[in-house]
Amino acid sequence: MNFSFPSDPMNRYNAPSYRAILKGLQTQGPSQVEVLQILSEMLIFANDSLLSEFPLNDVCKSLTLIASTSQSEEVLLLCSQCIYSLLEAHQSATKTMMRLRLVQILTARMQSVKSIATIENILHVLSFFATTSPEIFGEILGIQIFLNAFPNISKIEQRSCISTVATITERYVSEKFGESLITIVSIINYPDNLIRQQANSAFASITASISPQSIPKTIYLPMIETLYTTTDLNVALNFSKILYRAVKDHSGLRILLSQIPDFEKLLFSPCAKENKDFCQQLLDISQHMLPPPNLPRHLWTIKNRVYPTSHEFVAHLEPILLKFLSERPDCEQSAIMTLSGCASIIPIKTTPELLNILLRLAKSSRRAPYVLSIALNATSKTDVLRSGLIEILKGTSVGMNHKEWYKERIKTFSSTTGNVQTTSSLPASIAFSQTLDTILEYIKSENIMPYEFLHTNLIDKCATIIRAGVVGNTDISILVKLAYGILDFQPFPKVHDAFRVTNVSHFTKKTIVVNLSSPRGIVKDFNVSLMWDFMALEGWYNLEYNSKTVTRLFDALHSKSPLQRMIEKQKENHITDDPIRFALLCRGFRVEKYVHCSFKCRNYIFSAYDQISHALALLCPTPESLAQGHLDFTLLEKEAPRSDFHVPNFESDDMKKALDFLFLIYTKLPSKFYLNQNFSHQTLTRMSSPLLTMFHYDPAVRLMYKHPFLFPFKDRKFIFRVIALDPNIGIKELRERLFPGSERGQISQLHLHCTVDRARLLDEGSFLIVRLGGGRFLTEFNFLNEIGFGDGPTQEFFALLSRFYCLKELKMWRDDFNYENEKDSNNKYSWTDGGLFPQPSVDGSLLEELGILCSKALIMEKIIDIPFNPAFFKLIMGLQVNLSEVDPMLARSLTYKEGLYGLTFVYPGEKPIELKPNGANITVNETNVNEYIMLVTDFTCGKRMFERVKPFINGFERNIPRGALRIFSPEEITKMVSGEDVKITMQDLRDSVKLEHGYSNGSPEIEMLFNIILEMSDKEKKLLTKFITGCERLPVGGLASLEPKLTIAKRISDTSDKPDNCLPSVMTCTNYFKMPPYSNPEIMKKKIIQAIYECQDTFQLS
Repeated sequence: MNFSFPSDPMNRYNAPSYRAILKGLQTQGPSQVEVLQILSEMLIFANDSLLSEFPLNDVCKSLTLIASTSQSEEVLLLCSQCIYSLLEAHQSATKTMMRLRLVQILTARMQSVKSIATIENILHVLSFFATTSPEIFGEILGIQIFLNAFPNISKIEQRSCISTVATITERYVSEKFGESLITIVSIINYPDNLIRQQANSAFASITASISPQSIPKTIYLPMIETLYTTTDLNVALNFSKILYRAVKDHSGLRILLSQIPDFEKLLFSPCAKENKDFCQQLLDISQHMLPPPNLPRHLWTIKNRVYPTSHEFVAHLEPILLKFLSERPDCEQSAIMTLSGCASIIPIKTTPELLNILLRLAKSSRRAPYVLSIALNATSKTDVLRSGLIEILKGTSVGMNHKEWYKERIKTFSSTTGNVQTTSSLPASIAFSQTLDTILEYIKSENIMPYEFLHTNLIDKCATIIRAGVVGNTDISILVKLAYGILDFQPFPKVHDAFRVTNVSHFTKKTIVVNLSSPRGIVKDFNVSLMWDFMALEGWYNLEYNSKTVTRLFDALHSKSPLQRMIEKQKENHITDDPIRFALLCRGFRVEKYVHCSFKCRNYIFSAYDQISHALALLCPTPESLAQGHLDFTLLEKEAPRSDFHVPNFESDDMKKALDFLFLIYTKLPSKFYLNQNFSHQTLTRMSSPLLTMFHYDPAVRLMYKHPFLFPFKDRKFIFRVIALDPNIGIKELRERLFPGSERGQISQLHLHCTVDRARLLDEGSFLIVRLGGGRFLTEFNFLNEIGFGDGPTQEFFALLSRFYCLKELKMWRDDFNYENEKDSNNKYSWTDGGLFPQPSVDGSLLEELGILCSKALIMEKIIDIPFNPAFFKLIMGLQVNLSEVDPMLARSLTYKEGLYGLTFVYPGEKPIELKPNGANITVNETNVNEYIMLVTDFTCGKRMFERVKPFINGFERNIPRGALRIFSPEEITKMVSGEDVKITMQDLRDSVKLEHGYSNGSPEIEMLFNIILEMSDKEKKLLTKFITGCERLPVGGLASLEPKLTIAKRISDTSDKPDNCLPSVMTCTNYFKMPPYSNPEIMKKKIIQAIYECQDTFQLS
């Protein structure tokens, strides 16, 4: 080059430099490349001021010429980069280049360019023009240029590309854009959320603007495939709208029936579970796909057509609708209407499931005509009549449009079944029978149905005999089945959600307005999030009126206090922006003059630890009262205990008799009672509103708390975690179990990472638990100077710290002193055969710490390594505890009254406790021995002992309201807190272990490992479990309940060591066991045993 550019880029924005650039641009070869590089650098930092003398027209012409003629990929790459930078830097560049037809030139060049980098640069330029003038760009070039390039470019560019398409289609759409829909549908299936959202936006804009004739019919089947699995509700709703338009068109309907969609996948897809409108749309689509039903016009207004596969579709749809009506309470009107259409074409089989559905819906005036239509087309009129359905339909009033048809059809049905004998009353031999065997024989021989069991009062007859206790070994499973059958057909109570909260995302954003008065004044119209607890109001109050606490907290966080050293560094803006975090940290650091608060409304006082949702549920007994307006709260500058956890009783006159009967069997004959999984599933699926569920308005929640015995542990644990814990946890559980297609919403759990010194675990661990264990913090732990982090070290923290509370020297628990502990030859831990139960002399402060620890472990689903006696939790729950459950030997000794004479009224044990004033000087004799027995029992497991364990309750309720546990038995609570002993079978290993990265079901090393595990002693199994999970006990349900699943992968050594020389390793945070491919079982067992013994007290193998 003849001109040398200044080395400082800022000195290049002048006329001599511009002349040199223009000259260089017109020169082919290396000089041109060099000039393009310099120009690119200049334009990156340029602006209108720096480019005031820039020869825009000449440079634009030169760049346009290069873009249209250059055959060099390198030149074209630099040229397109310069064009894009110039467009961004100079306001007038856009019009100039449009005038030079640069857009058309670059579009044409895209066809021959091979370099992905160049294509992406050109797309940048085209996107710039498109977003600047979307209408002009869309009209001239459309959107296909971006869609054609989409598969070959990087994800970042794909996002930019589809965003441009969405921008264009928002402002301009032509009929030809319909041709691009098939590509857009495929892009909607991309896993990237941003790409999917923008593609869906473009899809919605195009389909809303073009005529149905311009929508290519080839997109229908790909759209259906997407609907099977998508969790994006907006995509689902957009696609279903197009499919609904398609089925109303002759050619579109023919295509859909040519390859019948799987409506089971559609109606039970993630989005269908989440959204009623989407379900409704799918049912509307299915109705149009039916051939003409044999129904009157007032029941069916759609003009259906017959196609070759129409009857095949009916046969496909009918059983799916039955399943839908059994499991989904929403959209019942459309579902029963569709089923009636199907039944009028192909007679429907009369099954117990069908009859229960019809019985349940027969009392509804809107649904009764369709129920009758189905009954008329049922295969067994006899079963329909005996079920009692017709009697119920006779008593149901229907609309005027249906009345005459309805009345006539019932008369027709009755005339065609006139000879059928129904069981409306009991024969005398049964009515007066006092033996259950006779009644059961009658039930079986007459094939008594649930409706008959109820309305002939057989259920009352059986209940009387069971109460009398004359059942013996009789098999009464048929009675349990009939009672569940009654529950199936009885209408389930419904509650209207006045707020119409249909998904979890909506709930997380919901607020309620209250008035809040305090010593500092009244705040009116205060917006309170339904996701908060009162700790948020306490934090807000101190931030608003006690601002010096902020400074004091920050000082504490920057100090070298023990607590500050053990927790992760806190960002100051995160603290002041989050009143709950601020409040918990102030409490933890015991900030001077920080005000602890409680809150009064009407006759209730709520602790700062109480959930807002629990308080509102108490104050507003119905959703309507919650929606009606303001509540007035008074802030009190003092601490208060947690309020009672209250779930109102489940009430249903229709279901009461069957529920009472099942409860009778459960209490009187527990071995003969069994769970009905389908009933539990149906109950859970009735939870259609997160607000009704979280506020305990939902009848399903009330039923589960009123009759927990009807539901498996897994379902009860689910509802407990939904309504009893931090609403963020509850919403997360709801979304994963019942609303899988829902948006994530504003779920913001509070995490706090803590580091403790293993050598000082008791001191530091208990200190952390007392200071920061109460409240919403999910405390994750790791050990000082150890590499492990995550769930594994956290679990080990809970396990190890909890063991300290078992030390005999603390004198917390009753003890079998002659017990030799398998794990500890020094026998330093307390132990009894029945599990640990507190001594009357227990230190309350230790119990309070343990209460916090146990409740925090329950929240975080960690295991406490304490073998509790279930009677302890029985006492905690306020239930009566028998002395024999706590101390069988003491219970037996108290039965021999004569042996007690001569004792004093002092509680037997190491630490003397007077049972009554001056008890040490009062001798037991025949006149007061009963009083002595009563007092010893009271101090052991009665009211006096309950007073002793109140500190545990106080600590526990800093995280979980005690009343929420009543959905579990004491034995279940014990297992939830303490886990289960390690019991592993070969089937457990085959069913519950995930194999990957080199191992599979057929791997010989896996067979060796499984056999070695089964041959291990109990102690070795416990150590292996602790090695992998951080705790030597398993969660409730054993190996199958471990989360994440136990995964075994092949460990490949990083060195040249042979596998036989290597130890197995673990990633405890994910229950991930990495095992070298050992050559034989002997070496494998030796290495595993070595690893589990050597690495028990540290996280070093990973």
